Amino acid sequence: MRLWRNYTNIIRSNCASPANQTHDLAYWRNDLFASIIIYLLPFCLIALVPALYFTVFVLQLYAVAIIDLVTISGVALTAFLPGIPIKFRKIILITCNYIFACMLMYYVGINGGAFIFIQSAGIFFILIFPPRFAYWPVFVDLIIGALFAIFLYLDLLPWPKDPQHSLGAWITVMSSLIFLTLLKSALIPRLFNGLQQTLDQQKQLQLRLQGKQLSLQQTMGKLEQKNNEMEQFAYVASHDLQEPLRMITSFLANLESRYTTVLDDRGKQYIQFAVDGAQRMRQLILDLLEFSRVGLQEENKTEVNLNELVTGIELLFHKQLEEKNGVLVRGELPVLYHYKTPITQLLQNLVSNALKYSKEGRPPRIEVKAGEDGESWQFSVTDNGIGIKPEYFDRIFIIFQRLHNKSEYSGTGIGLAVCKKLIETLRGKIWVSSEVGKGSTFYFTIPKS
Repeated sequence: MRLWRNYTNIIRSNCASPANQTHDLAYWRNDLFASIIIYLLPFCLIALVPALYFTVFVLQLYAVAIIDLVTISGVALTAFLPGIPIKFRKIILITCNYIFACMLMYYVGINGGAFIFIQSAGIFFILIFPPRFAYWPVFVDLIIGALFAIFLYLDLLPWPKDPQHSLGAWITVMSSLIFLTLLKSALIPRLFNGLQQTLDQQKQLQLRLQGKQLSLQQTMGKLEQKNNEMEQFAYVASHDLQEPLRMITSFLANLESRYTTVLDDRGKQYIQFAVDGAQRMRQLILDLLEFSRVGLQEENKTEVNLNELVTGIELLFHKQLEEKNGVLVRGELPVLYHYKTPITQLLQNLVSNALKYSKEGRPPRIEVKAGEDGESWQFSVTDNGIGIKPEYFDRIFIIFQRLHNKSEYSGTGIGLAVCKKLIETLRGKIWVSSEVGKGSTFYFTIPKS
């Protein structure tokens, strides 16, 4: 095995393209040429013993034996002699094949194995040379056929005088040989053209992939920059923007306290409006900060028992449920291996939203259910609140979009936008179905894996 490996390595180093070269069609032709040499040489050596015995001791054709040895020597030189360009190695191999075929034809005649060597030489030629040379074997066969026809006509060949070695028989045999060679020259390059197109397509695909990767890297760079900007914004929102609002609120309170005897009722009302505006501005900043942080928390997956999670949410909203005589019920919920924080925040927001928009005079009833939907879990949070008109089903998931006046229902309109962003980070979907006056059902999906 080691001897064979060394043997093949030597031939490939001489006859094949370097491994680091572009794997185009020329590379694979050279690889095929090296493979032909690797397997041809041992078979030639194996066939040499009976061939020499038959030609020397049986037919006593010493010239054929000599040519046989010279041909095998030429193949060996093609394989092992260093420093020769691959193109000339190919020419040596093909020339040795044609010379041996012609000499065998001269001494043995039409019934010998010369036609096999001519056919193999033509096939090797078409396989290892570019397609533009594909029809050269046809011309070589024509030349061989014409030369032997002339020699036969002039009676210069040592062939038997019988009908099988007549000029007509020769023309018939050579016509078939040339037809087969022409067929090979036309068909085999089509295979290589198909391979070339495949390689070209693969190269184009690789270039496009590299372009996509570069574009992705650029996009990731921009995304990273945006994330950095978002973090800077979060810092500014949580510190720098809130400080002036606290100052405004504090000074307005001092103004109202110190000049309460000077201000009339309208002046006090204006101060209250300003304080309320500053507080709402602060709440908007906090909500915007919360929205910007969705999906930025790094968390590992863990086992999430949704039955326990909903029970915890019920305890969290216990006071509000008690004040409105409401109930939070749940079906049998699954245990997920997922990110706990966004799922918890998502359900809290939906339950909080259901409590906020409950119908006056009707105790709120909120139900959380789950079911399997193919590769995802589908959850629903159903309430019996005021409901939503169908034309607002998409609008409610947009940040700061409110359907009611702040005097009717408190809030900034960010809760459902946060829910949508949370579910998108989990690679799920969220939607709503509702009927005004009867209640709403919010559906969302979470992939199982």
